[in-house]
Amino acid sequence: MSTEEQDLTARRDALTALGVEPEGVYFDHGCTGRNKNRAGLREALAACRAGDTFVVTKLDRLARSVRDAHETSGDLASREGMKVAKANGRLRGKQPKLTVKQEAHLLELHDAGEYTMTEMAELFSISRSTIYRAVERGQRRAAEPLRS
Repeated sequence: MSTEEQDLTARRDALTALGVEPEGVYFDHGCTGRNKNRAGLREALAACRAGDTFVVTKLDRLARSVRDAHETSGDLASREGMKVAKANGRLRGKQPKLTVKQEAHLLELHDAGEYTMTEMAELFSISRSTIYRAVERGQRRAAEPLRS
C-alpha cells in the first residue's frame, strides 16, 4: 500500500475524520506494484467482522486491478453476515449519481490513465456514459476562468 518514504499522515487523518479508531488503521510498508503479499491488508481483512465498515482512502490502496478488487470484495462477501457495497454505496438498483468525492476520485483515475473506461465503470458500479459525462463536466470546470 505504501512505500516507506510516503507520508501516511494524510491517510491516517482521512480515516480518523471518517471515525476510524487508531487501532483499526492498517498500513503496508515497503510494498509496491502488484505485490499481493501485503500484511497490512491481510490483517485488516482478518479483523473485519459482521457489521463492520471497511474503509480505504483510495481504491488503489485496496486493489491493484479490477480483478484484485473483485477477489477482495468476494472474500468479504463470502463471510457469514457480511455485505459488500460497491464504491457508490449500493449493491443494486437504478443508476446512482456520483458524490462530489467519487467524481473527483474518478477524474483523478481518468487523468492518471491507469484504468480503462470499462474498468472505472466497474469499480464505481456506474455506466461508461456516466463516466463520459463526469469527464466532460470536469473538463468544462477546468476551462472556466477563475473568479475572485
